[in-house]
Amino acid sequence: MSRSLLATATKALLAISALPAISFALASPLLGGVVFELEVTDHSGSTPQVERMQISVEGRSFMMEALPASDGRSAAAAGHMIFHGDRREMVVIDHNNKAYMVMTSELFENVGTQMQRQLEKALENVSEERRALIEKMMKGRLGQPLSAPQRPSTDYRKTSERATKQGYPCVRWDAFRDGEKTLEMWVTNWSNISGGSEVMDAFAEMAAFAAELMASVEKMAGGLGGASFLSTNNSFEAFARVDGFPVLTRRFDHGDLKNETILRSASRKSLDRAVFEPPADYKRRSLPTP
Repeated sequence: MSRSLLATATKALLAISALPAISFALASPLLGGVVFELEVTDHSGSTPQVERMQISVEGRSFMMEALPASDGRSAAAAGHMIFHGDRREMVVIDHNNKAYMVMTSELFENVGTQMQRQLEKALENVSEERRALIEKMMKGRLGQPLSAPQRPSTDYRKTSERATKQGYPCVRWDAFRDGEKTLEMWVTNWSNISGGSEVMDAFAEMAAFAAELMASVEKMAGGLGGASFLSTNNSFEAFARVDGFPVLTRRFDHGDLKNETILRSASRKSLDRAVFEPPADYKRRSLPTP
């Protein structure tokens, strides 16, 4: 697999951290879905960077992609992500190389196990002293079953504060980790979103899959070195923890505003079923194995 595709896959996973299925039995190429447009402002640099995102949802599938900037500049991301709830898989598409990769939690667990076995084999003829040093660096994980690093849980708290955001009546939710506020979300009821009640289950399913996938990736990375591969933040988790859709989300890092996501619009739309599949002429690539 090319480095570009791996980078695209990594970015797709991190996009999950940064942001708040389909029936093939139908004869019609068009599906009734809901399209969300969001604006994400990154405040981590000296100058705020704005990116527009679009999420198209139908049934148990959805697709997330970056949109061209309002001034006509091309989207920064040269790819997009598709999730199939019925298949329990994420498809990461790399337009630069006309390729795609299918990601599942089992895939990362299997690769992690192979990497560990390969490492153990390579160390068979290593001196006991050096092996002990390597085991110490790996925090004693060598030869042990892979397990995800222990992460602090996120505490979601609904407040009594209410306000109108982007035209939606909202209630504020705060999220804390280790006593530190990491998220502020203004959440509206799904019934206030056009088609929201029809797609709320898809978001909850994506939230569960994202947590499962991140845990598998962290098993692979953490089990072979102790370092977490991804950020501990998973904004899709909020869809399983709060009652509604986050219209405005602010993420904080040690009290500083890191990024802000705003729902610009949500509307029903007829979607071509092709948006939930990689282009026919793209080649499928595999995750590199040892």
